[in-house]
Amino acid sequence: MKTINAVFFGLALMLASNTLMAQDKAPASDVNKLTVLWTSDDPMVAERVALMYTGVAKQFGLFEEVSVIIWGPSAKLVAENKEVQAKLKDMMDKGVELNACITCANMYGVSDQLKALGINVDIMGLPDQCPEGSGHRRADILSGQGARRGRVSSQSLRNSSGPSQ
Repeated sequence: MKTINAVFFGLALMLASNTLMAQDKAPASDVNKLTVLWTSDDPMVAERVALMYTGVAKQFGLFEEVSVIIWGPSAKLVAENKEVQAKLKDMMDKGVELNACITCANMYGVSDQLKALGINVDIMGLPDQCPEGSGHRRADILSGQGARRGRVSSQSLRNSSGPSQ
């Protein structure tokens, strides 16, 4: 019986040893970046979800890189809400990267306001993935022409959750 226990103990020790060695040799994760896609125009969602989490993640070093993509209705909220703007400025000062979808910003007519706040307004997806017939080309999108050419009407924006890419 002692022999069986000794063999069992030996096997268990070998298994534990191999497991620890495998963990030491396991490749470290290269992912140390957080990107939050913020799509809501609700100030409470901005304050208590999108901005709070990203701000805390950067402040406490939970991720090396933290960025927020302002998408759709959130672009209009940022352009109009001074409290949200102040929070975003504070986050940028702490190293959070802020980006906005230029197509969405153009559809809401707020590209210039977002740029003035120091937000990177650019294409947040490949132009060739835009809906067929939208007429979106990179140069047109960056100049605002693509959004005008394929503009979603104000009525359709009110009837949907926001512009689609």
